[in-house]
Amino acid sequence: MACASVVPPGNPAAGNTLAPIRPGVPACAVEYVLFHEMLHLKHPTRRSGCSLVSHSPEFREEEKRFPAYARARKYLDRMA
Repeated sequence: MACASVVPPGNPAAGNTLAPIRPGVPACAVEYVLFHEMLHLKHPTRRSGCSLVSHSPEFREEEKRFPAYARARKYLDRMA
C-alpha cells in the first residue's frame, strides 16, 4: 500500500497545473493566474496555529499590484 504525501497548497511540489486555456479567455486573466501562482513562491504557505495560510495579508496586498487586477478578478469570479 502506498503512502500519500501531504504537500501544503501553494508549494511548488504540489503539482499545480493550469487547465487548458479556453478560447475567449482574456489575456489579463491568464496573466493574473500566472502572477498569482508565482506569488506563492515569494510568499510560501505558513502555519498559523492549527491552520495553513496560503494567502497572507502580504500576499493579498502584493496580488492587488497586478496591473489588471480588478478586470481579471471580475472575469475569474464570474467563471466560478
